[in-house]
Amino acid sequence: MENSGKLEEQLSRIKKILSLMQEGEKGFDEQMKLFQEGIRLVKSSQEMLSQSELEVKQLLEGELQNFLPQEGEE
Repeated sequence: MENSGKLEEQLSRIKKILSLMQEGEKGFDEQMKLFQEGIRLVKSSQEMLSQSELEVKQLLEGELQNFLPQEGEE
């Protein structure tokens, strides 16, 4: 899956954002910017995971079709 590298980068950035926010050394405006970036990254990551889940389901359904008898076969 080509999104795995990008997903890993996003998750790494989310962890960094959490760390920066937990330190509490940033001002309110910077905290808000970090929060907004984090929310965007979480949504994007969720979309990638949903797409990957759909792809896996489709692959599994295709594989299962190979094992199920076709119409007229028994």
